[in-house]
Amino acid sequence: MKFPTSLFHTHVPTATILIRLMVGGIFLSEGIQKFLDPAVRGAGRRSVDDWITRSGK
Repeated sequence: MKFPTSLFHTHVPTATILIRLMVGGIFLSEGIQKFLDPAVRGAGRRSVDDWITRSGK
């Protein structure tokens, strides 16, 4: 299987690629942390029932 060389030949500035790699690294590290310790870094979303009960207050 030949690897497509057009994947690495791009016309975007180097800064754009660097920023995308840095943001991707942050998302990757946060995902690993959530996987390793879900009690501390859980989903971070509230359930619909919680929003309904809090909206009445």
